[in-house]
Amino acid sequence: MQRERERRDNPVVFFDVSVGEKSVGRLLIELRADVVPRTAENFRRLCTGETKEPRTGRRRHYARCPFHRVVKDKFCQSGDYAVRLSLNKDTFQMEKELVMERLVHDLKTRETLCCILDYPGVSEEDLKKYIKKHGPLVNPVFGEVHGYWVDDDYFTPYRNVVPGCCELAPKLAALVGNWMDWSGIGKRSTILLSRGAYIFDERTGKPTTVRTPDVTYIPRRASRNPKDLELWQYGQEPYAPSFLVEIDYLSGEESQFVALDQKMQNQYFRHGVQLGWLIDPRPGFRKMLEYKRDEAGRVYRVDNDEWRDLDGGDVLPGFCINKTDLEMDPNGVTGSALKNFETATKADIMKSPAIVLQITSIMGSIACNNDETPNCSVASTTSKVALNMITRSLAMDLREHGFAVVTVNPGYVDTDMTHHQDSAAQVLELPW
Repeated sequence: MQRERERRDNPVVFFDVSVGEKSVGRLLIELRADVVPRTAENFRRLCTGETKEPRTGRRRHYARCPFHRVVKDKFCQSGDYAVRLSLNKDTFQMEKELVMERLVHDLKTRETLCCILDYPGVSEEDLKKYIKKHGPLVNPVFGEVHGYWVDDDYFTPYRNVVPGCCELAPKLAALVGNWMDWSGIGKRSTILLSRGAYIFDERTGKPTTVRTPDVTYIPRRASRNPKDLELWQYGQEPYAPSFLVEIDYLSGEESQFVALDQKMQNQYFRHGVQLGWLIDPRPGFRKMLEYKRDEAGRVYRVDNDEWRDLDGGDVLPGFCINKTDLEMDPNGVTGSALKNFETATKADIMKSPAIVLQITSIMGSIACNNDETPNCSVASTTSKVALNMITRSLAMDLREHGFAVVTVNPGYVDTDMTHHQDSAAQVLELPW
């Protein structure tokens, strides 16, 4: 009786057999786990596709395995998945197309990242070719997606960003960074720009849901809710932001306001965010939206979407940003914040016909290249991205005053990596 009860618990698997495209029947196989449990479990996993190759992550399974040996009136042999992958190219191609079809369906319908290991045989390049041939995919979170890249084994969508976002995001980050230095909390906080995916899942705690703020401020305070650290991850590292910014379309045909409003209130603020901004910097469409918490901790949207100056409130005390710092010209370039140059231009003290921007890893300086105005210079401790943005801004601002803005790469400079033991030698002597 005991033996019979154990046998009733044995797993049963099946194989659907076909000749060409015609189905000819189904085989049911009982796996004697009561006799050889380990062998039975290995066989079952090969039937369901739960086993993966360690090196490639490709699933090992019996599906679509050909009969590689047939002896008339005696037996047929099948089940060699290695033969399926290496010898039968048509079968492999058919399987690859089915996997691609499943991946495309998931990318169109799921709000979570798709792991490349779940789609054996399909690479980032394969997906790129598919999108190039069939057009962009429409995702419920990101809308129209024109491409994906693989980050930490997950297909991560490129964002269809509002024009100027790539210039405005680093400028905002630089302004927050300046406030961090001024307030003395620079070493105790972090700023992240939107690169890769910020991922969390409030239901399972697994890092799968795609969310990408453009600017994120992360304080390093012991009072942060430890549960937030479990739900927010970037590059498999936990973090808990208190302030973030999304730069996107807030009006017009491409408006993302409804989705962003729900995301801000139901997801970001639900998991630790204290202050959030939505910004649309396009000329003719400029809008700003603020999200805060009231005294009871409830999230609300400030009833004002006008283009205006903003401040960090209690979350970033003392941080203020002027609306002109976020404005863009029709070409999508943010206006110059270097008022020193405007003042110098109006005072007619800058006689040189050009400005040269020099870049190192941590310092940038903007100055005249001759001895006529040796004191007219500005040093900027900021990133190369921000400095490149500043150069473009200067080019637009000073063009009408007869100035040409030139970027010179010094080729080799002294950086932190050289421990400041080398000097930055002059590479090029400009004629003016």
